[in-house]
Amino acid sequence: MGAWNYGVFDDDTAYDALTDLKNSLDIIADMERYFDEVIQAEYIGYDEAHYALVSAAVIDSVINSFVYRCDEEDYFEWTSSQKCFDFSPLKQKAVTAIGAILSDNMKKVAEVFKEKTGKDYQTAVVWKMTTKKKLTKTVHTYYNWLMGYGIDDNNIPEIVLIPVDPKWDWIDEPIYCKKTNSEMTQDKKTSLFILKNDQLEDGKIDLQLISSVAMMENYLMDVNYMFDYEKLSEYCMKYWMGK
Repeated sequence: MGAWNYGVFDDDTAYDALTDLKNSLDIIADMERYFDEVIQAEYIGYDEAHYALVSAAVIDSVINSFVYRCDEEDYFEWTSSQKCFDFSPLKQKAVTAIGAILSDNMKKVAEVFKEKTGKDYQTAVVWKMTTKKKLTKTVHTYYNWLMGYGIDDNNIPEIVLIPVDPKWDWIDEPIYCKKTNSEMTQDKKTSLFILKNDQLEDGKIDLQLISSVAMMENYLMDVNYMFDYEKLSEYCMKYWMGK
């Protein structure tokens, strides 16, 4: 199935990593190897990133008892059984590995955006979930876009969205949303900015950022993510929400 959501354990590769950790004869050494592979890599592969992220999530669950959504029924029982090991020496490497993954992915986001549009805009990643009723069950579909925002050559505020597969298996054509053909509002409860344009499905999208590795768990929401949102917020308030 690949990836079906944006949590740590919403990807087939994540469960491969979890299985390998459960079967490990030296889990601390294996985790350290996964972190080092990411930290030292010139290019971070999809599998390598997930092995490091799952290792970090397991450490988070063991040390901090953080509750991740996981389809493995025995996940919490298993992580509790790992409290006999001292994972604390790996905490800094886990943080460094996550930072490397985010940095590597955001670099690729910027490169792909420039290649597809020719524009040197500030880039980020946004996501959206659609819900549809099919017979007796509800089907959730998750989409994500590369987003670039800035001012075009005619001094018009512009946001460009590029639909993309989480594994980069496909990249669709850009959707150009200029202030002259789009509208922006802000939700009073969530403070999210809502971009309205007829080219978008449902005619709108909430500019809800995710980290560049598409993770929504609190453990993976780092400073880069918050800084990205602050920059987007400043841009929207200055160029779209004003008169």
